[in-house]
This record gives sequence, structure tokens and C-alpha cells, in this order.
Amino acid sequence: MSCSSTIKDINYVTFDNTFSNGEKFVLLSCMSSYDKKIHISDFMVKELTSNINSSGLEFNKKIMASIKVNTQDGINMLTSMQMVPTNYISSNISNSQVENYKSAILRDFCIKLKE
Repeated sequence: MSCSSTIKDINYVTFDNTFSNGEKFVLLSCMSSYDKKIHISDFMVKELTSNINSSGLEFNKKIMASIKVNTQDGINMLTSMQMVPTNYISSNISNSQVENYKSAILRDFCIKLKE
């Protein structure tokens, strides 16, 4: 099955403009068996950091996200979080790593939507 046919067959799932095409693809690829009309909107991602030692050289980062889901049953907000392993101030997390964590969050949203 090609990517274009997967997305084409799922026309009852719609998005607002807060999602990139890549983010839509991640959600659509795991929602292939979803059979209800749904509109997903307000995708918001926040990155939070906190020091884990007194000198501030090591820190934890949390990537949190939320979406609004509008179905015939009503409107719900879903949230998810990924904890990034300890970082050192001299080695910031790369953008590609952040994208990997966002994809994991989107897959978590798929699981929650199927419940």
C-alpha cells in the first residue's frame, strides 16, 4: 500500500492548519481502521526543561503536546508527554530528536483515539 493511497482512503479525518503534512501522515497512517468522522485541531507542542543538579549543568526535558478532537460524540482535549533522557548543557537536543519525540506523541494520540 502506498502512502498516497493510505491518506486518500481516510477522508473522514480532517485537520486544521496547526499540523504539518508529516504530522498528518503519522496520525493518518495509524488511523487506517478508524471509521468515525473526526476533526483534529489545535496541535500544540511545549518543551519544558528543569535542572536536576544544583550547578545547572544537567537538565531534563519534557515534550508535551495537546490536540482538540471534535467527533459526533463531542469535543475532547487529548494530552501526551515524552520525557527526554538527561541532557548536559553543552549538548542540546537536536531538532531531529524533537521530531522523533513528537512522532511518538502523535502515535500515542492514535492509541487514545482508538479507545
